[in-house]
Amino acid sequence: MNWNELNEDSEWLFRQLARSDEKAERDEKTEQLEQLVRKLKEPGILRKKIREQEEFDYLTAYRRLIGRRDAVGGTAQVKRRVATREKRHSKGLRRKAWNVAAGILLIIGAGTAIFHTAHEHATEQQEELMLAGILPGSPKAVLTTSDGVTRELGGAPAVIREGDGHAILADSSGIHYEGDNKQTESTTVYHTLTVPRGGEYFITLSDSTCVWLNADSKLKYPVHFAGKTREVTVSGEAYFQVKKQNGQPFVVHTRHGSITVLGTEFNIRSYPDNPQSVTTLVNGKIRYRHHAGGQEAVLAPCQQLVTDSRGIESLSDTDPRYACGWKSGAFLFRNKSLEEIMQQLERWYDIHVFYTNPEVKELHFSGDLSRFRHIGTFIEMLEESSKVKIKVRDRNLIIGWGK
Repeated sequence: MNWNELNEDSEWLFRQLARSDEKAERDEKTEQLEQLVRKLKEPGILRKKIREQEEFDYLTAYRRLIGRRDAVGGTAQVKRRVATREKRHSKGLRRKAWNVAAGILLIIGAGTAIFHTAHEHATEQQEELMLAGILPGSPKAVLTTSDGVTRELGGAPAVIREGDGHAILADSSGIHYEGDNKQTESTTVYHTLTVPRGGEYFITLSDSTCVWLNADSKLKYPVHFAGKTREVTVSGEAYFQVKKQNGQPFVVHTRHGSITVLGTEFNIRSYPDNPQSVTTLVNGKIRYRHHAGGQEAVLAPCQQLVTDSRGIESLSDTDPRYACGWKSGAFLFRNKSLEEIMQQLERWYDIHVFYTNPEVKELHFSGDLSRFRHIGTFIEMLEESSKVKIKVRDRNLIIGWGK
């Protein structure tokens, strides 16, 4: 029975019950059935009943209805012995009415199941479509020159020329500065390279120092280095491979302090929305000086320094791969909290994460996955290895406890 047939049968049932020559048979059960039919005729009642599945136990209602119908049927067998043909016809109509009513209840129940199954299936399809739109990061950045002009990088190769004639080469692999360092301090020109959420970028500075910038990061640097030091400022996360130059140390300024190096490789993570800054040395030697109180620390290879706005928090041995894996295209986690992991995913996939249960933030995970895997892989991994449930709404991930 489809919905059109249901409507026709309910109309028929209502007409039969409304007939004036049936007054003698309008007992309590008939009144209840009439109320049911009238209720079914109300606009939107079926949709409302479907949405109230948990409050409407259609199986119990159907069993009760069948029981009542059987009782009516049993009485009818006795009455048939003395009933007229017209009375038997009336009983036939009544019995048909009960069958239609039972069918209506069954369809409501079936409709409820179909509605919820279809709704769940539609929700799954919507989540799949939304997941398909959340892609891994890619090489892209915005270059802001000294005159305030901005250029988007990461697409077709381009040659950018400065006023002094020096060429800057930009392509999908990064941006590359060339030329000598004969510039004087009075003519120092600064550029700013900004990598948005969902991006990463590579830059070769004019002294051949290589810098990899992670998502949501910014680097300010001179087009050419002049003076006794080579100084840059970084916000976010960056991996430095500093070209050694005797007599001209390389200095990296962060919001908490400065890092001085001669020739080395290290990773700095210092995002404005995170109270801590983390510096990890791969090889060589660096000296860290905190802005507050002038605290200093010297790092040896495979050591990690953690600082905040008040000073140095800790200096410890570490495996640099976990801090620097992003540079090689991998997420490496070792006993990291879910909150820390999702902060990285937020920047890389350009998403936003919300928690319905704050306790899930403290769950810890270990593992490694390619940064270029679909985000659905991460969601599946997290859900299968814990009791969390992650829902996708547009570019938002909502995380809480599963059922």
